[in-house]
Amino acid sequence: MPGAERLRDSAELLVIMRKQKEEGRLLAAVCASPSVVLHHHGLIGDAPATAHPGFSGALSNQEAVQQRVVRSGTVITSRGPGTTLEFALRLVAELYDEKKALDVAGPMVVAAGWEKALE
Repeated sequence: MPGAERLRDSAELLVIMRKQKEEGRLLAAVCASPSVVLHHHGLIGDAPATAHPGFSGALSNQEAVQQRVVRSGTVITSRGPGTTLEFALRLVAELYDEKKALDVAGPMVVAAGWEKALE
């Protein structure tokens, strides 16, 4: 939690995040940060998102908080340390393509079902 608070309170990071949002570029956050950082600064709005169960209650839209990885427009959120591999592979799919995410996941012996993060 102190890490998310430090990110939330960083004026420099806020400038970067707002510029990313204005330019329609990706914003991504995991664990407490979707709530503590992105939601706090109005960067999620009422779009579906997820966060760590201890922080997801603060999100305006609760429809997707149980999902492991959520993409809403240009914002990608994930629940916590146990979902970071799926989160990372979703980012690979966004920054490259789905085939690249599958190619990366193969040699890593990722558990079956991770592909739901690509939906």
